[in-house]
Amino acid sequence: DPVLLLFPGNAERQLATGIPLVEALRAGHEAGAAVVSYRGFDGSTGSPSPRAAAHDARAVLDYLSSELGVRGKQLVMVGYSMGSGIALRAAAELAQRGQGPSALVLLSPFWILELEPAGALGPLLPSELYTVEEVIPYLRARSIVVGAAKDSALPVAEHARPLAAALGPRAHYWELPEAEHASYLQDPAVLSKLAQLIWRAD
Repeated sequence: DPVLLLFPGNAERQLATGIPLVEALRAGHEAGAAVVSYRGFDGSTGSPSPRAAAHDARAVLDYLSSELGVRGKQLVMVGYSMGSGIALRAAAELAQRGQGPSALVLLSPFWILELEPAGALGPLLPSELYTVEEVIPYLRARSIVVGAAKDSALPVAEHARPLAAALGPRAHYWELPEAEHASYLQDPAVLSKLAQLIWRAD
């Protein structure tokens, strides 16, 4: 059976918001679901960083493969906000091993993301830069890119649209005219249509 694997955004309570999202997207389908909680978030120890997030993604994929027998082609990888870049990198690494996911779903994604380091000293330290352009050539999976037209955190003109254009014909771009960065994640109508896009026959 397919497995929905969600890489959440830069929010402290990643599991509390992530689990209802994957449950909505797999409703009525025989599919497993998993939500990643990066180090430094939601009870996970350690400090977050781009390198740490990539390492954590590999650890999750290795666990799914070795312990649960889930292979890359069974995966529908979903990335929201910051998690979109982590999902893209993880998918590219799988693709390079010939085990790419069946689909990528990128919600309010970024093209280039600069985040202040976590912790009390964060404002005094250099920002952490997340980028995705360099992994695009390795991606072969069918992709769905959802942009929120009123997203002030990651404006679609600078992020979702350039990403969809870079992915090319393998990407389906859907822009929500009245949505903000996260508002649509609890909209049943949006999630129902998104589920239809995910599970449609190729």
